[in-house]
Parts: sequence; C-alpha cells; structure tokens
Amino acid sequence: MKLSDLFPDHDVPSCAINGASMNSREITNGSLFFAVPGHTQDGTKFIPDAIERGAVAIVANKNKRDDVLKIMADIPANCPVVYVEDTRAALASVAARLYPCQPQNIAAVTGTSGKSSTVWFVRQILESLGEKAASLGTIGLHAGDVFEKSALTTADPITLHKTLETLAKKNINYVAMEASSIGIEQMRMDGVCLKVAAFTNLSHEHLDYHATMDDYFKAKQDLFTRCLKSQGFAVLNTDISEYKRLHDVCTHHGHTIVPY
Repeated sequence: MKLSDLFPDHDVPSCAINGASMNSREITNGSLFFAVPGHTQDGTKFIPDAIERGAVAIVANKNKRDDVLKIMADIPANCPVVYVEDTRAALASVAARLYPCQPQNIAAVTGTSGKSSTVWFVRQILESLGEKAASLGTIGLHAGDVFEKSALTTADPITLHKTLETLAKKNINYVAMEASSIGIEQMRMDGVCLKVAAFTNLSHEHLDYHATMDDYFKAKQDLFTRCLKSQGFAVLNTDISEYKRLHDVCTHHGHTIVPY
C-alpha cells in the first residue's frame, strides 16, 4: 500500500508501505514508524533507530513538530514525516487500512473482573452451536485447535488487526475479545467493527494509570460511545451502580440494551 493511500488528506509522497509499528525494534525495510508519546517514554526519541532499521516514513503528533525537526536535522536520510493530531488514532486507522478483513461478528467485553472468563465462555457456547469462533485477551488467542499466548489484555492496533484478518481468512465469523481500560483509552480498539460490547463491573484497579475512579470508568465507557458502532448491542450489568449512566449513554448512541 502507498503512504498516500494511508493518508489521503495529507500531501505525502507515494512511497510503498509494507508494514507499520510504534515499536522501533519491530521496524523493517519499508515500514511506517509511529512516534507515539507513551505513558513513560516519548516515541520521538526512537525516530533515529526506526530510520536506521528501514523506516521509510514517520508519523508524529503536530505538537511534537519542533522536537521532530531537531531530530531529523541530524539524520542524513530523506524520510518524510506525516504530522497528525493524534498518533494513536492515526495508528488505529492505518492498521485497519493495512489489514481490512475482519470477522463478521465481534464482541468486546470490558470491566475490572470477569473479562477473560466471559470471552472464553462465549467462544465455547458458539463452538457448541457449531460456529467457528475465537476468544482473544489475557489468556491469549484461542480458535479451534490454535492457541497463542498474549502479553497484553488488548493488543496494539497493528497486532490486533493482523490477528483479526488472519481469523477472517480462516472463515472464523465470531470473535469475543477483552477490552482493557488502558487499551480503550489508547485507542487500540478503534477501527475494530464491533457489533456487541459488554460491561461486567467496576472496582478499584489501574489507578496507577488512571488518575481517578471516574477517569477509569470513563475510559471503559468509551467502548460504548466511541468504539461500538451506532445501533450496536450493549450488554450491561444491572447490579452495578454505574448501570444507569451506561444505560443512558448507550440509549443516546442508539444501542440496543441487553440487561443482565
């Protein structure tokens, strides 16, 4: 795919792109490097390493332009830089363009506890009904006789979309996947065509990342407001104090409420 195809609204050269990553160590010849500002490290610092490994273009935040220009001034390579409002959003969009095939029915489960069990049970139920299904999350990828371990509850967008395309090409029509609050906030789920989103519960966790419990809840709520397509299905736990807030926001977004 061409860089100009991935960023049709930008004035960029038509160089060929054969992959993308936000990890400079994963860059190979012909790759697109996303200089994502991380929770602990700034991706712009790894631009020289990415170019040395074969990156043919860089994607960076507009507010990092001055920092990027200083770095690029010391690099002899003629490597174009695409400046965007949000590199995480751009990464999710590019991942969906590079790997456009997805299973027809994808459900995502969020909540403090119960995500792994829920997606595992959903896959088992679908398989018992004779469907080809997969579960994806903390336990790993499980699809039929395929099992792969995972380092993250919700994978980065490139890995996630590669996986979904592989499953689709194996004619797996159903996927139940975990959606962590961090993964949702970092837009790893953006670009995934969700039909169903479920909320299990909320308790104190990940407050080393989220400043407050309200921030933690809002990150999970984004699964329904930003990731789940309009008129999707929202499976909500009626026994939690957040039920009314979730019910109201899901109704506002046109989702069908499935309470339990």
